[in-house]
Amino acid sequence: MAQKLLMELPSSNMRDLHAGPSTGMNFYIVEGGSGFLAVLQDAGALPLYPTQQFYCLDDLLAGVPFPTLKLLSPQVALQPAAPNRAAAIAALLVAGVSPAYTGTAGAIPLVKSYILSAKTSFYRYLSALPDARYTGRNLRAGTYLTSKIDRVHADTGFGAVGRYALPLPLPAIHVIEYELPAGIVIQAGTTAPSFGQAGGGVEICLTAVSAATAVATTTLADY
Repeated sequence: MAQKLLMELPSSNMRDLHAGPSTGMNFYIVEGGSGFLAVLQDAGALPLYPTQQFYCLDDLLAGVPFPTLKLLSPQVALQPAAPNRAAAIAALLVAGVSPAYTGTAGAIPLVKSYILSAKTSFYRYLSALPDARYTGRNLRAGTYLTSKIDRVHADTGFGAVGRYALPLPLPAIHVIEYELPAGIVIQAGTTAPSFGQAGGGVEICLTAVSAATAVATTTLADY
């Protein structure tokens, strides 16, 4: 039997998702007509419900190798994405998504706020370029990054998947450095264990549209 392909959402769906907050670094957890989806910002999606057409959570939990090829999906009627990991995990647990994927303890929201006192570099890990949340020299509200100090602990693509608990096991090999000016308000906290990953990294969220300068892009090895 041929391996199922990874779902790719159409550009119309992705425009709507990019216009709102993301759930975490490089991903959205969103509810569609058939159930929840974990969606990367490059349009790759993992249905968290059984489906015979696309590679889904049941395949992932069964140890079926993750596909490298995508199959374009028809447009899906989507609700707005969960605005943070805590809201996403709570919704997935209520929906009965396997705790082997969600984890059982849920997640703690980012509750510590800071106002940057000087221009500061932050980093985003992506599985594919470009960064759809960076437009017109601004990062959208609800965009997630990590700090310069924490960045040194995620020096491979799969390392980033584990440290920032990303919901699809595709190596996040592209690291973009953004410089944010003084006065920007951020929320910061710890990435909770979720989506079958350990977490533990520093997670930073922008509370509003924020001016940002893209300084450099680095490509990491998968492992």
